Amino acid sequence: MIIMKAPICNFCLTSTILCSSDQAKLDSGRISQLEIDVSRALFKLEKSHKAIASSRILGARPVDGIIVIFIESQIPLSLGEVFSINKDVSSVISKDVRIIEKNAQLNKIIQELLLPAKVVGVSNVWLPDGSTFIKVKLNGSPNKNDVKTYIHKLNGVVKEVLGLEIFLED
Repeated sequence: MIIMKAPICNFCLTSTILCSSDQAKLDSGRISQLEIDVSRALFKLEKSHKAIASSRILGARPVDGIIVIFIESQIPLSLGEVFSINKDVSSVISKDVRIIEKNAQLNKIIQELLLPAKVVGVSNVWLPDGSTFIKVKLNGSPNKNDVKTYIHKLNGVVKEVLGLEIFLED
């Protein structure tokens, strides 16, 4: 049986208090309260999402009102699984969530960050001055104004998480 690896022990995942070892990690700043909350939420969902069981939680941080959870997965997650896990974790912790696989390719990471928007293509663009940016082509949506506002917010998340300049195009 494969068990999810979290920054806290299994006892602390199932209880509302922390053992002395995990409390020391929290007090020293090696882990955050957000990472503890996210780990507990993922642990609760582990039975309904088998893909979580083969994952290791690397960390979590808030970016522009969205909680970005970094995981390392032994088995690559499909975008459908990522979307479903995002939705379920969001309902447990009452915040918008994005699961990011640190060992995935850049295109997939961008797709994971921009869910539920459908990414049609990702291209590197080189400028004459030597700088580069990434152009992301999105599929159109019936609620374009709502999606544009949301995508603009996610654009900031992509910039902060990946440290890359991106340009989103409908």
